[in-house]
Amino acid sequence: VVAGQVLDVTKFLGEHPGGELAILTFAGKDATEEFNMIHPPDVIGKYAPDSCIGMIGSGGGGGGGAVGGAPAAGGGGGITMAEVAKHTSKSDCWVVVAGQVLDVTKFLGEHPGGELAILTFAGKDATEEFNMIHPPDVIGKYAPDSCIGMIGSGGGGGGAVAGAPAAGGGGGITMAEVAKHTSKSDCWVVVPDVMAVVVAEEQSVARQRQVEVAASPWQRLLSTPPSLT
Repeated sequence: VVAGQVLDVTKFLGEHPGGELAILTFAGKDATEEFNMIHPPDVIGKYAPDSCIGMIGSGGGGGGGAVGGAPAAGGGGGITMAEVAKHTSKSDCWVVVAGQVLDVTKFLGEHPGGELAILTFAGKDATEEFNMIHPPDVIGKYAPDSCIGMIGSGGGGGGAVAGAPAAGGGGGITMAEVAKHTSKSDCWVVVPDVMAVVVAEEQSVARQRQVEVAASPWQRLLSTPPSLT
């Protein structure tokens, strides 16, 4: 799994337009390939904004209470930008990337580009600037526990999901842990990171444009050296 989000979709099962079985088939598994085939990249943020409980990693996240102000997975309508805007200091830093709310407080000192590069966007949506300079799998690789929810209308409540590591607590959630949650009353699945999908699509479009430009008559004319005869 690359940059995979772990979703607790237990409370969303009954609301899924395609029925519960479509999700339960992938309970405890990586549903990335099938998810990408039939869903737009913003569907999680729209319909299950509180379902994200972490990122796939090597484990060691610890578990326990949720980050202050962050709603529990499946608890309501996501985290509002107004709430994100309250977390703007070096000791309490949240940013938004492609709909994901990230608590990057513990990652500030590890950021190769320095703390200021992140703090400039503390409490804000950093999607555009983030996409310009980062590969799509960077969050999953270097800050797998930073995802504390998705942007939404709020009302999620508090408290963490049992078994899920606290934000910033370690190395993400293992597939072994995900595999324990396979029932209708306790259903976790893994799907692609929203940001990774969006960036991958943008990169694909950019590559296609380069190919089209290279194949154009004007480009061929400009790239052909003048004849000396």
